[in-house]
Amino acid sequence: MKLNKIKLENIRSYLNQEINFSDGYTLLAGEIGSGKSTVLLAIEFALFGFGGNLTGASLLRNGENRGSIELDLDIDNKNIIIRRNLKKSGENISQDAGFVIIDGKRFDGSAIELKDSILSLLNYPKDFLTKTKGLIYKYTVYTPQEEMKSILLGSEEIRLETLRKVFGVDKYKRIKDNSRFLIQDIKVIRKELAGKIADLDEKVNKKKEIKNEINKLNENVLVLEKDIKERVNELALIENKIKENEENLTKLRDLTKQKEFKELELEQVNNLIKKNNLQIEKLTNEIKLTEEDIKKNRILIDRDDIFQKEKKLSKLKEDVSELNSLLGGLRNKIISSEDINEKISKLDMCPLCKQRVTLNHIKEVINEENEKIKVASVKIKESEKILENKKTEILSLQDEIDKFKEKLAKLESLSLKDKLVLEKKEHKDILERENKENKNKLNELIKIINNVGKEVFNYDEKEKVHKELLSERRKIDEKHRELEIKLSSLNSTIKSLNKQADEIENEIKLKGLDKEKLLYLTRIQNWLEEKFVNLMDLIERKVLFRIHNDFNLLFQKWFGMLIDSDIMNVKLDESFTPVIEQNGHIIDYHYLSGGEKTAAALAYRLALNQVINDLISIIKTKDLLVLDEPTDGFSSTQLDLMKNVLDELNMNQVILVSHDSKIESFVDRVIRIRKNEHVSEVI
Repeated sequence: MKLNKIKLENIRSYLNQEINFSDGYTLLAGEIGSGKSTVLLAIEFALFGFGGNLTGASLLRNGENRGSIELDLDIDNKNIIIRRNLKKSGENISQDAGFVIIDGKRFDGSAIELKDSILSLLNYPKDFLTKTKGLIYKYTVYTPQEEMKSILLGSEEIRLETLRKVFGVDKYKRIKDNSRFLIQDIKVIRKELAGKIADLDEKVNKKKEIKNEINKLNENVLVLEKDIKERVNELALIENKIKENEENLTKLRDLTKQKEFKELELEQVNNLIKKNNLQIEKLTNEIKLTEEDIKKNRILIDRDDIFQKEKKLSKLKEDVSELNSLLGGLRNKIISSEDINEKISKLDMCPLCKQRVTLNHIKEVINEENEKIKVASVKIKESEKILENKKTEILSLQDEIDKFKEKLAKLESLSLKDKLVLEKKEHKDILERENKENKNKLNELIKIINNVGKEVFNYDEKEKVHKELLSERRKIDEKHRELEIKLSSLNSTIKSLNKQADEIENEIKLKGLDKEKLLYLTRIQNWLEEKFVNLMDLIERKVLFRIHNDFNLLFQKWFGMLIDSDIMNVKLDESFTPVIEQNGHIIDYHYLSGGEKTAAALAYRLALNQVINDLISIIKTKDLLVLDEPTDGFSSTQLDLMKNVLDELNMNQVILVSHDSKIESFVDRVIRIRKNEHVSEVI
């Protein structure tokens, strides 16, 4: 990977600044606090976003709501431009959406999407993607000197655990831990499987017992089937006898029914003759009595006289109606005159002429109306008298007409009796003819009954034989059904046992599979416990030994180049802790001089960088190294030795941050940064 340039907008002390990088050794020079380290933090943020101590509050310039970092770099001959944006909302500062441009093709995405894309471009191993970005990048590209010192001064356990993660050796511990978890799971599964197959032998024996029972039942089935076959043959023989006998009985039954029918018919004919005789006798008496009654009550009627009386009655009723109408009109006149008298006696003014009505005029009108009332009253009396006479005459005529109608009704009744006598005589003749025919039919029926009686004489005996045959068939049939029921029950039992045997067989198969699984898991568990875990321990020790050996040699090499002393030697113990000896005595790191501490930290840092790059050869950041204040506390002699170290590194691109002017003499390029009124800029 090669850095080309970086643009900062509202990042810490920078307002808007572009910084270009070149191959070889580049020094970011300036006074302490001028903004040199900000450039290194900006590069880290552009690549990985927030993480560790790198937050929005530590990057965004005070008083600003937005900021951005745009990093231009090359990876495998591809030009990459990464832009990340910062946004302030209230008191919170977050990463806004950004983009990555790869050879001119732009990809927009969230902070996480940008990080995943960049980690892929850097070709960091996948198992490192879930760890903090600092592990590989910090220990191969950029580690602040003070952080390296804190690693050296920290606890052995934390340092060893950190280095195991950096070297990727922690995967062996995870493998062993996971193996132990797997072994525990296998033990649980084995226990379950052992429980499942505990009754396997019992199931096998149970299956044998069921098979033996099925064989015995099958033998019983054969015996039953033989008995059933014999019963079927017996039924066939007796069925033939019953069929033959039934044909004869059917003929006899038909004759018996014929005899019974004829006897019934004979009885019906006798009853009909008796009934007809009684009816004939009754009709003879009724005819005689009716003829005598007709002769006795015969009368003559004058129909013309009654017609005239009915005509006169009709005329009288019309007269009565007219008189009633006349009386109604007269009574209305009287009421009208009385009403006029009452009204005029109370009248003062005429409603028509509007003149005063005089007393004389009132008297005249009343007299005139009284006269009308008098005349009408006379006519009413006369008319009422006439009406009374006519009503009397109507009653007399109505009585005469009613008596006539009564006689007419009697005459009509006699006429009906004449017809009835005739009908009865005809009916009597019919009944006498029927009796004659029935007597002839009676004689015929007696002959037929006598002839049929001779043919069905032995019917009862044959019926008895038939019943005996039916009884015998019923017994055989019952025996046959009993055998069929037993056979069905046996077959049902066999079917149930077969089903049970099949179920047990399936269980045995499943338990057999479980047994195979148990054996397989036992072999797996034994292999994991006896071989695999031990193998991982061996591999881990060998890998750590090789790493420790390489790390120790490189640490000694770089320390020896930085400290020109024959009396001071260094090495790494098993926990990768530097052990410093002077004149045969171990010296605590805290008691070293400032330059010696820095030399130890830098040597450790360079050794770590080279070991990781050799171990993980696929990463794309191995040609870049960033050193922040690597010479802090160095003497003038050590600064001269620093040039030898840089030459020995043989890196394509090294960026140094220092305020020591002597370093400028052996770098390829110097970028000077100054801060004026809280604003940093390149000069």
